[in-house]
Amino acid sequence: MSKLPFAHPASGRIIVLDTETTGLAKDDRLITLGAVSLEDGELVSQRTLYLIFDPMMKSNPFAQRVHGFDEWTLRHQDMFGSYARKVRDWLGWADTLVMHNASFDMRFLQGEMKRAGLPEITTPNYCTMKAAREMWPLESARLDRCLEHCGIERRGTRHGALEDALLTAAIFMRQQGIEFRLPDISKLPPPRNFRLPPPPPGKLAAFSDAPRA
Repeated sequence: MSKLPFAHPASGRIIVLDTETTGLAKDDRLITLGAVSLEDGELVSQRTLYLIFDPMMKSNPFAQRVHGFDEWTLRHQDMFGSYARKVRDWLGWADTLVMHNASFDMRFLQGEMKRAGLPEITTPNYCTMKAAREMWPLESARLDRCLEHCGIERRGTRHGALEDALLTAAIFMRQQGIEFRLPDISKLPPPRNFRLPPPPPGKLAAFSDAPRA
């Protein structure tokens, strides 16, 4: 898939996205997807996406500390397959997909599309982490370090996919030499398809990887 070295926001429609997953391994699964849209260098405020899914497997303890969703909560969410076609169509609006560590996010997103029996996403992508390594003399190109370099503050220690998509959008715009006014990220909504789980039983039932109807 082609990687655009420095795509200017005014050159087309941009979707900036982020994912949170159960871990880093090849067989780990996607948990949340957050995305925002840019057009002509401006945030399209009514065109955002934030979804949560049941990954059908446990999260790595480190990953759970990052995304903050426990197993009981995730077991009561819909699976990605229920949304795969809608997600693919929604992302199809963009001329370019922007991510911080694009190879990571695309690996999980393409994996979920494949499980759903859909073609892979072929939209060109731009990686703000790769660009940061080329543009800035940083000892680390991790998202939080790039935010520090750009003078942007994160709220809290947990990583929400929608928050990280907005923060990545700010970094992307800075890499184009354009100032970007972030909305108030302290008041972001939960995933639009989030289901409040019932109170957990005294002892969590054994987890099963068997497919659900």
